[in-house]
Amino acid sequence: MNNEYKEEFNILLDNWWVSKAKNSDAFYKIKSKITNLREIANKMGCDIICNNKLIKLEKNPLWLDNVYGIQEFDRKLDYVLFLVLIIYLEDKGLDEQFILSNFTDYVSNCLANIDGVNKPDWTNFKDRKSMVDVLKYATSIGVIRLRDGNDANFAENVTAEALYENTTLSHYIVRNFKFDVFSCNNAKDFINKELETLDSRDYKRIVTYRGLFLYPHVYFPDLNTESLIYLKNMRNNVANDIETFLGGELIFVKNMAFASMVDKQYNVFPNMNQSITDIIILISHYLREYVVDNNLNSDSTIKIDDLKMIVDKVYKENNKYFSKKYRVLTKENFFKTMINEMITYKMVKLEKENVLIYPITMMYDGVYENNSDDIEAVSYTHLRAHETLS
Repeated sequence: MNNEYKEEFNILLDNWWVSKAKNSDAFYKIKSKITNLREIANKMGCDIICNNKLIKLEKNPLWLDNVYGIQEFDRKLDYVLFLVLIIYLEDKGLDEQFILSNFTDYVSNCLANIDGVNKPDWTNFKDRKSMVDVLKYATSIGVIRLRDGNDANFAENVTAEALYENTTLSHYIVRNFKFDVFSCNNAKDFINKELETLDSRDYKRIVTYRGLFLYPHVYFPDLNTESLIYLKNMRNNVANDIETFLGGELIFVKNMAFASMVDKQYNVFPNMNQSITDIIILISHYLREYVVDNNLNSDSTIKIDDLKMIVDKVYKENNKYFSKKYRVLTKENFFKTMINEMITYKMVKLEKENVLIYPITMMYDGVYENNSDDIEAVSYTHLRAHETLS
């Protein structure tokens, strides 16, 4: 099998970056193949940053949706605090230290004169917990180092202190844009402006490769005519690149295409070591029954209330098999958790009061065996999804 670059490219896809300080083996392995990796990145219209600190694949989105996100964050405030941290670190030198209280004061002052509801109140436990989550995430990816104290204590005590150190990797969080960012008023503007900078001859190729390499699947109605024609005409070349750089197989089914991941070691769905995977496969099973019973197409739109009814039925009939983490969730939070996970893998799309059920959802089917905690699942593909977007 011609997939000599799959390990290196999958590492780049699954991580913000590869830091030489934290993962030198992967860093040098990727660097040794950087020329070939840049070739596939160019087909995606993405850059690869490679210096003596890190190697990073810039992942440029195609659509404004919830496929991308940071798993550790569950509030908009988390993202606001993370971006303020990046601003705060901008003027700090390598190994320069700061204490938690200085940063919380900076956040309050920075956001004081900015319109919006996502401003922290440090007397609120949830807001302090958001700060803890952000700092732990920033530490985990190497943006800062915790030198003294326990930042988790801040959630319980607003006077808790911790000492941090800047690594300067924060300089590589935000991409360099090729257009005037001040002309953008919302997230969708950033995507549209970036796509407008592409040469018309490259656009269809870039859309095809980004869709297949950065998203769980490409839904044909999301493509323009030129991109769809390119995908179908160049399918052999695209399939070869998917095999070489992903170790996967290009599959066309109904009105979608996707890279089926053969190797389960990467960040793909289904991961049968995660209990939420069992639940998602169960929801797919119940959705299949709903689609058949109501004589619908596999990419039909249903009412969100109907989907809530289906998810609620899954819980009521199977919750004894679930881990405690999901058994104790309220009805509302259980639905939110499951749907967010399905959105992550582009299995469903929320459209105000309706939900689009993507065809890929119908490719999963599973039920619990009698008297067993193990789900007997029939899964036809492994889908990639990313939790970070640069």
